[in-house]
Amino acid sequence: MLRRNGESIKRNRFDTLIAAQAVASGLVLVTNNPKDFTGIAELVLENWVDS
Repeated sequence: MLRRNGESIKRNRFDTLIAAQAVASGLVLVTNNPKDFTGIAELVLENWVDS
């Protein structure tokens, strides 16, 4: 379970699976919703819409 400041972070299960795949594979996750993935250690995010 993910935690921030001692509180659990409720997250969409599919977002968690997507993030886990990116971290395990050493890939950059490209998303337009980076807030959905905050707090996941070692996850590298890019938002191509805001770039």
